Amino acid sequence: MVFSGSMVALVTPFKDGKVDWEGLKTTIHTAIRFLDDVIDVNNYPLPEIELLAKGNRRIGLGIMGWAEMLVKLGIPYGSPKSVRTARELMSFVNKTALEASERLAEDRGVFPNWKSSTYDPKGRFFRGVEQKPRHCARTTIAPTGTIGLAAGLQGTGIEPFYENLRENRGIVMSHTSATGAGTDWRDHDPEVETLMEIYQGYRRSYEHAGAPRSGKGGGRPEGFVWRAWEKGLKLGLQSSSDHVSTHVSHGVIYVEELTREAILEGIRARRAYAATDNIYVEFRLNGHFMGEAFETDTRPRIEVKIIGTGPIRKVELIKNNTYIHTQRGAGTELSFTYVDNDASAGESYYYIRVEQEDGELAWASPIWVTYMK
Repeated sequence: MVFSGSMVALVTPFKDGKVDWEGLKTTIHTAIRFLDDVIDVNNYPLPEIELLAKGNRRIGLGIMGWAEMLVKLGIPYGSPKSVRTARELMSFVNKTALEASERLAEDRGVFPNWKSSTYDPKGRFFRGVEQKPRHCARTTIAPTGTIGLAAGLQGTGIEPFYENLRENRGIVMSHTSATGAGTDWRDHDPEVETLMEIYQGYRRSYEHAGAPRSGKGGGRPEGFVWRAWEKGLKLGLQSSSDHVSTHVSHGVIYVEELTREAILEGIRARRAYAATDNIYVEFRLNGHFMGEAFETDTRPRIEVKIIGTGPIRKVELIKNNTYIHTQRGAGTELSFTYVDNDASAGESYYYIRVEQEDGELAWASPIWVTYMK
């Protein structure tokens, strides 16, 4: 059994944008001694647990702040260099932890169950290298959710890493939000997160349960797009490809000109829509374009223009996650106007979903309107 209080996380020290290996070494030696002392002063609920804990003297030394470290070193997360750096760092941590444990064993003795362990050359579990550590195991993947926050890190893991994005005028968008690798929208920064993925070609739609191409169960229901809007997040829509799904997912951004700056500005303004084919979508409310938020004292008047890649079956108008109007198609183009005569005072959001006869889809980013009735 792993000692429940043995998991300690360390933020790697830095000096001039480089890993302070000497500082890290000192920290590891201190932590190993600290964890060893904890085993002896701890109160155990059962004698059997105490016997096992003190017999193996298993401790858990981990690290946190990995994403922050890469930022300070100027290394992209997930890059080949970051993988090499991870290998170098953890090799150093493992080696130094073993050295610290063996040095401590010189004064306090090896762990009582050393005989016949993997370190004993006479034992049947011997792995080929005789070592005499104070602890049977020294490192672990530490659960650093709470202490990470106390240490000033950017959250319970690499996300949300919003501070660095704000400093560098970066942008982040959710990906496969309603899958096991998705989100429940607990973290959000409106400055750097303005769009979300509603459709991913290799997988499915994340609009809401039962929506076209939403799949059959499974995944993470909390990650549906509707849940984000329910929480009050003002997020526009885009669609992206992954794996082998090239050219079946389209994220369209309306821009003033074809420049990097204009594209980023369009993303930040939420002037975007998602599609599974090269479908053209215009969506306005009282003259305001998709993605905007505004106030008005006139009834919401929706204007829609669609040019499809095939015959259009229908366009659904959704308000506050409720279907309020269906416009049937008759050909590859469709334009219509709709006035919400049931609008009540307060803020509401409207968006449309286009459905073609061949199953291709498109979704416009919502428009948020506060009606001053």
